[in-house]
Amino acid sequence: MDIVTHTLMGSIVASPFLKDDPAVAFCIIFGSMAPDLDVFTLHVSRRFFLKCHQTYTHALPLIALGGLLVAGSLYLAGVNAIWLVAAFAAGMAFHALLDATNTYGVTLLAPFTTRRFCTEWVFFIDSVVILATVTCLLLIGELVVEGEAVGPGVAVGYVAFLAAYWMLKGYLWYRAKRLSPRDTLSIIPSAAFPWRFLCCQPHEHGVRTFTLNALDGTISNEEIHPVFDAEFDAILKTFPEYRLFRQLSPAYHVVAVDRRSDATLLTVRDLRIRNFNIRFGQLDVRLAADGSVANVVFHT
Repeated sequence: MDIVTHTLMGSIVASPFLKDDPAVAFCIIFGSMAPDLDVFTLHVSRRFFLKCHQTYTHALPLIALGGLLVAGSLYLAGVNAIWLVAAFAAGMAFHALLDATNTYGVTLLAPFTTRRFCTEWVFFIDSVVILATVTCLLLIGELVVEGEAVGPGVAVGYVAFLAAYWMLKGYLWYRAKRLSPRDTLSIIPSAAFPWRFLCCQPHEHGVRTFTLNALDGTISNEEIHPVFDAEFDAILKTFPEYRLFRQLSPAYHVVAVDRRSDATLLTVRDLRIRNFNIRFGQLDVRLAADGSVANVVFHT
C-alpha cells in the first residue's frame, strides 16, 4: 500500500488506545508508516533508492531484532518502554506483511535471504480498502466529536474485514491464475474492481496484455505490444535501473522506438503495471546519432 493508506490503516488499528495510552497509539501509527521512510534514500541517489526500497525496513527479522535492541538498551538505561517498542515493531510488521501481498514484493526475511516475497493479491491502491478505511475513520471521528470513548469495536471489525478481504483477493487471484493461459507472466489486480486482473503473456510479436475477469473468465482490453529488447539490450544493460527492473519484472521491455535523423528515443516500461497508467520504473533514453547515450530519464 502507499504510505498514506498505511498511516490511515494504522490509525484505525491504534484507535482503541488513543484515550488511555496515546503513546502506544502513536507508536502503532508511526510504525505503520515507518518502513516507507526509506523513500528518503532518493536524496542520496535514485540507484541507492532502488537498492534499498522495500528491503531492510520491510524485513521481519530486522524489525524484531531492532525492537529487541532498542527495548533492551532503554531498559538498561532505566527506561521501561517495552510496550511502546512492541507497538512500534507491530506497526512495522503490519506494514511489511501488507506490502508482501502487493506487486513488487518485499525482502520479508532479509538478511537471511534477499528473495522478494510477492503474492500480487492486492494492488497498492485498492478502492475497497480505501472505502473501508475512510468509513472506519469517519466512524471514529464521529465518536471523538461526540465525546464518546473509542472502544475496540471499530478496530476489531476493520481488521476482521481486512482479513476476509485479503482471503477473498487471494482466492480470486488463484482463480484468475487457473483461468489464464499457462504461459501468463503476471496477474496484477485491478485497483478499482476486485474481480479484475491485468495479465500479460509472451506473444510471437512481443507481449500480449489483457484484462481477465476472475468470476467468469472473460477477457477484455486485449493488446499486442511489440518489443525491441534485442536491438538495444547491450547498451541498456549498462544502466543499473534497467538491470534491477529486469530482475523485478518479467515484462520490462523496450516498447517504443522513435527513430529521428539526429537521435533515437527509447521507452522502456513494465507492461505488468497498467493501473492509472503509472510510469514508475519507466526509462526514457535518448541515443545520439552515433548510438551513444545522450540523455536518460528514470521515473520513480
